Amino acid sequence: MAQREASHLSQAAQHVSLVRPYSVRLTPDNLQLVLQHCSGGTLESYCKQHRVSEDLACFFFHQLVAVLEHLHSSKIAYRDMKLQNVLLRSKPSRSSPPRLVLCDLGTAKAWTGQQMRCETFVGTPGFMAPQVLASMFNGLNTPRTDASSDSSQHSRTSQSSSNTYDARKADIWALGALLHYMLHRQLPYGYDSFAPLLPPQEALLTLLQLENQHTWKDAAGAHGLQPISAEAQDLLDQLLHQDEQQRISIRRIKLHPWFNRPLPAHGCASSSSA
Repeated sequence: MAQREASHLSQAAQHVSLVRPYSVRLTPDNLQLVLQHCSGGTLESYCKQHRVSEDLACFFFHQLVAVLEHLHSSKIAYRDMKLQNVLLRSKPSRSSPPRLVLCDLGTAKAWTGQQMRCETFVGTPGFMAPQVLASMFNGLNTPRTDASSDSSQHSRTSQSSSNTYDARKADIWALGALLHYMLHRQLPYGYDSFAPLLPPQEALLTLLQLENQHTWKDAAGAHGLQPISAEAQDLLDQLLHQDEQQRISIRRIKLHPWFNRPLPAHGCASSSSA
């Protein structure tokens, strides 16, 4: 995993919002990758401790779009965009708005040519596009997970070669899930509310059914969300579009009115404590 991450970081070159590699060390037991230290914690922790305004969410979102665009232009699909993989470079202050760093490219995948089609069930539940979830369930009577892996992350190859998805559009969906959490303090479709109450396989199947049958606004558990602007809702509609061919591209994200909203002088409004 460390070797793959080092390879992807080398291919992607440096970006201000991509974790910086310093060295690779080979020990008798393993291969160690030494990376940039980010002292501000994860975006997940920050969002739990602070109520994120739309201005601050937009400031964060700009940084995430920029680094994802950089990876895709380097022909690398990230494939595990989630709150825990986004770090704050340093502890935020009133004079210095939070700067984000994307880390952990262990599940990223490079491609050649024009197409980036995958059939691998990979990522973290709650951030997976319906096409990624379908790669696990299609052609299988009972979905299977690796009990030895981290319960929050799964990776398995579908037995159905015809069930492929565009990994770049799956990254866009995960980006939408991140924005949804920043604005609403919960994942789309209420996944973080019902998942702890169900067995893992049943939770994933329930999420897939919700994603296929409802929009993020109409799904059970999505009612009573914190009000957001019409422009933010429209962008979420396009980020979390069930049809990957209709899902918004990075180019169109950068043209969206919400993405181009005027921001305060320091790039964001101060957030309030939870």
